[in-house]
Amino acid sequence: MPISTKGNYRNKRNKFSGHRYESYDYPKYWNILFFNSDDNETNLLTDSKVRIQEFVCNIKNSGPILKNSILYEISDSDYNEDNKLNYDDPIHLFISKIDGNGLSRLSPLNERLKSYNIVPDTDKIIFRTVRDTNNDKLFDSEDEEVWYQIDLADENSIKEVIIEAERKKIEQLYFDQWLVKHN
Repeated sequence: MPISTKGNYRNKRNKFSGHRYESYDYPKYWNILFFNSDDNETNLLTDSKVRIQEFVCNIKNSGPILKNSILYEISDSDYNEDNKLNYDDPIHLFISKIDGNGLSRLSPLNERLKSYNIVPDTDKIIFRTVRDTNNDKLFDSEDEEVWYQIDLADENSIKEVIIEAERKKIEQLYFDQWLVKHN
C-alpha cells in the first residue's frame, strides 16, 4: 500500500506546523507498506527518506526474477546539496522482492533515470540515464545520455550499451538532421 503525502499542498499551511511549503518538495509517495495476509505482518519498504515516483509489480512477459519483483523509480540522495529531496535530485531505478524486502539500486548513483524497458521474456532491463558530465549539479541538455543493460540473472552485469563514440555520432546525427539551421 503506497503511502503518499496528502493532496496538493501548494502554497498552503501545513496542518501540523503552520509553515508554508510547496508540493514540489513533497513526493508522490514517500514509502510503501507491505502486508502479509497469511500472518498479518507488515513491513515498510525502507526506513530511509525517499521520493517514490512510480512502481511496477506483477510484471508480465518477463523472466522469473522480474515476475517476483517490484521495480521503482526512486530519488534517495540530495545530489545538488540544497538540503531538500525534490525533483531537482536524480531518480534511480530500484528493485525489491515482491514482499518489499531486498530493496536495491540498479542504476548508477548520481545519474538521473530517464526511461527503462524490460527485454521480453528475460530478466534484462535496458535503461537510459542522464549523467551530469559538466558537474554543475543539474541534469539538463548540457549533459550526456547513457544507455545501460542489466541482466538480473547475472550479478554485476550492468554495462553501457552504447560507447561514448557511438553516443557522439547519434548526437551529431540529431543536430544535423533535426535542428533548424539559421543562416
